[in-house]
Amino acid sequence: MKMNLFLPALLAGMVTLSSCSKDDNKSSEQNQGGASTNGGEKKIENLDASKKQWVYFSFEKGTTVTPTTPETDLTWDVAFNSYAVKLNGGTSGKGQAEAISADSKDFAAVTKAPTGTFVKDKEGIELTLSYRPIQTITTSASPLLTGGFGVTTGTIHIAPTNMPTWPSVYAPTKNVYVLKTATGKLVKFQVTDFYSDKKVAGFITFIYKVSTDGNF
Repeated sequence: MKMNLFLPALLAGMVTLSSCSKDDNKSSEQNQGGASTNGGEKKIENLDASKKQWVYFSFEKGTTVTPTTPETDLTWDVAFNSYAVKLNGGTSGKGQAEAISADSKDFAAVTKAPTGTFVKDKEGIELTLSYRPIQTITTSASPLLTGGFGVTTGTIHIAPTNMPTWPSVYAPTKNVYVLKTATGKLVKFQVTDFYSDKKVAGFITFIYKVSTDGNF
């Protein structure tokens, strides 16, 4: 299974030509990963996942963490690498993390975990990190949360038609998901932005709410 982290050079050239009409009511790159709380909901702004390496996040702590051995460490729940996403479960970790779609783009409207089968991370996902030169890795990631070119699933959709609404070809799908943390707690989760104040791609803003009983 292949999921490209960056588009070919043809689309890459288009990225710098577009402008943005979205709101930029966020912190700057100097305040990456800033958190705010509203009625139990937490918002993480400008988490920098643009550097072609996994950035690990703990829902319980509300901040990024640096696990020494992510494959066995239970201190992280979700990780980001550009628009690729992996969870601490399945083939990515020893935790219980997995995901299910809430079939909604309205965060407030999702009040309980959906019924159905949660999706675990899988091995064998090929990620293209760059095209000049070509750099790829094959890794374990979430097939449900990792978006891509021309797809409507996952957290990030990639297409030329996303311009000029967004600064480039990347746009958050704003799909709402319910995740399980590494310890099995339920979390309502939605990526709402993929750009910094300076319109640099790979800076993720998301909201989440942890539940102890399946209700949000």
